[in-house]
Formats: sequence, C-alpha cells, structure tokens
Amino acid sequence: MGRAIVGIATLELDTEGVDSQGQKRSVIQSLTRRVRQEFNASVAEIDDQNSLASAVVAIAVVGSDSRHINSQLSKIVTWIETNFRDADVVDHSIEIF
Repeated sequence: MGRAIVGIATLELDTEGVDSQGQKRSVIQSLTRRVRQEFNASVAEIDDQNSLASAVVAIAVVGSDSRHINSQLSKIVTWIETNFRDADVVDHSIEIF
C-alpha cells in the first residue's frame, strides 16, 4: 500500500475592507467555495476568527507525489493572489508531510 502525502498551504489574509464579522464570514466562505470548485482542495479558517482586519486559512491537498502536491498548492496560492479581490495575501507557507 502506498503512503499518503499531505500538503498544507497556510495563508495570512488582509481583510481590512470588511465592516462586520458577517461580512468577513462571507468573504472567507466565498474564498472557500471558489478554491474547492477550482481545485478540489480542502479549505478552513484556522486563526484570527475574531479579527476583522485579518484571517488565516489553511488549504490541504492529499496525494502520492510530493512534487505534484507542492505544485498544486503553489498554483492555488497564485490563483488566490491573482483572482480573489476580496482579501489580499500578506504571507503564505507550504508544508509537505
């Protein structure tokens, strides 16, 4: 049996333009939905839930080839930076386990 490899991209997002927790939740839900549709990846807000100015999300991909997983996560981060206008990526990291 093969070994499962998990890749996680953690993104720190600037959500300065939101005025309420409801609006922030809507932004994060939109990001989650679009990444899932476009890339079939798992997405969750993992930190800064109580902050209006920022959010931290994790995106997970599972597979058998670490190079492919790293490439997929890099594409997802680039796609978010290019196509998602409701929040700016301040920082990100990619880890492979």
